[in-house]
Amino acid sequence: MSILLLVAPALAHAMSPYASAQEANERADDLIHADLPLFLHDDEKYPKYVSDGEGDNWSFGCATRVRWGDWKFSDPQDAEAEHWYRFTNYGVFHCYAMTTDAHERTELKEGLVEYSFFVPIGTTRVGERMVELWAIQSGSRPGSSYRLLAREPDGKMITRFTMLQQNCPGHAVREAGNLDISGTRYCAINSRLELFNLAEAMAQLPPLGMIEHVGGPIDPAD
Repeated sequence: MSILLLVAPALAHAMSPYASAQEANERADDLIHADLPLFLHDDEKYPKYVSDGEGDNWSFGCATRVRWGDWKFSDPQDAEAEHWYRFTNYGVFHCYAMTTDAHERTELKEGLVEYSFFVPIGTTRVGERMVELWAIQSGSRPGSSYRLLAREPDGKMITRFTMLQQNCPGHAVREAGNLDISGTRYCAINSRLELFNLAEAMAQLPPLGMIEHVGGPIDPAD
């Protein structure tokens, strides 16, 4: 089954309840942040700790539905909008997705590492198709940040996501002007229901693009 790419032919879209200060013909990418992590130890998220057997036959480790390695962001509307992500597993006792991002693949080795999880947050209908809604939950203190994703369910190891817009509902916008060239705007989402509602609305809009697994880490020689 093919992966659904939620790509529309134009950027213009109707204003929705989630269209805040962004213009209707712009794709929004607000930072989403929760005061406390929305998904905790016992929730479904990946990677997750698994164990099997007992005694000499005991085995353990981290299971994932998302392929580890380097992922490339691309935007069908902008051929130059290339970005890179690296997702690797932290270990076998403590299961985290170690995530980095950079403008160039060769820069991933030196990128800032964030400890993250891939979290399935629900399903919705886009046109005639059902899609899975996912989020990357990054960080734990103070709170966590979120990246909204979508995909068509197929039961396979995940190697591609649609990256959704993040257009903050007006009541959740937090902003205190700029600090020189640094912005302060972010989207305060502090419940799973709010996060799901936002993801469901964003799945109906033209996406930011897609991210796709391209292989294992490839780094230049030191």
